[in-house]
Amino acid sequence: MPFELDPDMFKAETKKIAVNRTLSVDDQNIRVHQILYTPLATYVDLAYDEQNSKQIFQLLNPVLTGTTGERNMSMYYPDVITSANSEVYTDRNRSTLVFSPHPLKAFDEVSLKVAGIAALDRKQMSISVDLNKKEIVAAPDQALTLAEPEGKEGTGEILLGITFKRDPYLTSFFTRLADSFTDAKGNTHPFVEGVGASSRGTSGENVEETHMLNFGKEAKDYPQPLTIAIERYWAPIMESQTLELHSR
Repeated sequence: MPFELDPDMFKAETKKIAVNRTLSVDDQNIRVHQILYTPLATYVDLAYDEQNSKQIFQLLNPVLTGTTGERNMSMYYPDVITSANSEVYTDRNRSTLVFSPHPLKAFDEVSLKVAGIAALDRKQMSISVDLNKKEIVAAPDQALTLAEPEGKEGTGEILLGITFKRDPYLTSFFTRLADSFTDAKGNTHPFVEGVGASSRGTSGENVEETHMLNFGKEAKDYPQPLTIAIERYWAPIMESQTLELHSR
């Protein structure tokens, strides 16, 4: 039998607190707008300052801590709502941390602590390759390699490799590239069948990602180099900071 869920059923147990304070990590500003306590979850709404010199992709190890006298309790490992995984946001500078439900609202002081951020200089948000010379022309760092997959010579298909040092915060973080590229004259072209398959493995102390990119066999005739925009890239900045969200 169909039934309607009462949207106000948890209203009495819900508490919204405006924060409007700024957490600064590596001179990059993160505005914390509000914290919302509900019986289902605790939500912390964030916005990365558009004037930052770096594009922030993720906070590293955010921890929410409540303190009352000598008593304290911390909440770890939140889910994150972003424009990449939800239709709630269309702006990649907005996100919400979703912690497990807990009555932290009863504590005298609540703070947000981070171990750092994953962020990349806005001027480095692309990778340029020369298909004819089979080389990387520009990239954020030296972690990238370029190869033609075996048996794919002349097809415009390449294998982009990225090697990172193993890091506990890297587990749920994956590189993401745009599904199109531009040639040296600024013309935009889609990848054949979009961005191709990606994989990840470990080798000793390293984590190795591979991304199959099919520019199309005609791409060798485009003005080189060809440039792909970066949407997410692992560039951790370890700088622990704490922001008091509210107190009473």
